[in-house]
Amino acid sequence: MLKALLVLPALMWCSMACAEKGKMYFDGQWHETKKENAFYLREYTREGDIYSITDYFARANRIFRTGYSTSLKSEDYACATGHYVYYNLSGQKLREGDYDKGLRTGIWKFYDLASGSITKEQPYVIDKPEGDAIIYDMAHKAVKDVQYRDGKMIKATEFGDKDTTTIVYRYNGDDRETDTYFSDGKLKGRVHDTKGSIASSEFFDKDGGMAAGNATIPPAPYVYSYVEQMPVACYSVNDYIAESLKYPEAARAHNIEGRVIIKFVINDDGSVTDAVVVRGIEKSCDEMALQVISSMPSWLPGMQNGSPVHTYFTMPVVFKLTQK
Repeated sequence: MLKALLVLPALMWCSMACAEKGKMYFDGQWHETKKENAFYLREYTREGDIYSITDYFARANRIFRTGYSTSLKSEDYACATGHYVYYNLSGQKLREGDYDKGLRTGIWKFYDLASGSITKEQPYVIDKPEGDAIIYDMAHKAVKDVQYRDGKMIKATEFGDKDTTTIVYRYNGDDRETDTYFSDGKLKGRVHDTKGSIASSEFFDKDGGMAAGNATIPPAPYVYSYVEQMPVACYSVNDYIAESLKYPEAARAHNIEGRVIIKFVINDDGSVTDAVVVRGIEKSCDEMALQVISSMPSWLPGMQNGSPVHTYFTMPVVFKLTQK
């Protein structure tokens, strides 16, 4: 009788503990579905009133995100709380930061797909960008400071050095003022434009005098390093590269393998242009990687302040010989 009394509480405890964990399945629109139709898999563990969740790309069995929520309903994003980390299909970290009742708060970090280094640190207040966002290059050197107020970008500074020009942009609705500086910090030029059309411009020489010449030449379209909504391909970029990439015979003959890092521009119409090799491995591989990236179909363009814009994007192209 004593053994039976001891076993019963143990069984009850096991039943309760087992009920603290579970799995759910969702389609690509985050509607709950059956396992065989799932695009996402959610594993959860209840910790008091909070669920610790890990969402997977179900077919690839790779993590999509980790975080915490007060609800398991996928559409109830207002229940997101605490720290979240997002990944892509290749398992690379995309971004991470905190939610408070579904609203982004504190500093969010964004990562470069090629190097894995931080490309941007963006502070949020009640889900709106606020304060100074810092943009980094692949060596984690700060190259740009973007200031936000009430969710709107009001100023951006691209840091120059002895070989490059410092550029300061100031925004006020549809109006933009662009200042460029010589390496010694003296003002080189100032352009006022409205909706992309130049309203006035002034250019100076190194002594502060008015410079003659190209004051009426419109500047090239500004290309953002990071925007509120980054460009997205409407197709599998990995599949496209795998189908389009032809291994150069010269590289194959010398057993050359590696990753070619390509930086390119996704224009405001989604087209892909201005591809350059950031880090190469061998001439024929570099040229093939450039050809493949430059021939990509259009993407959905990046969005800034509700409008499509030109955006830089960096991507690795991997050359790996198959074993015979």
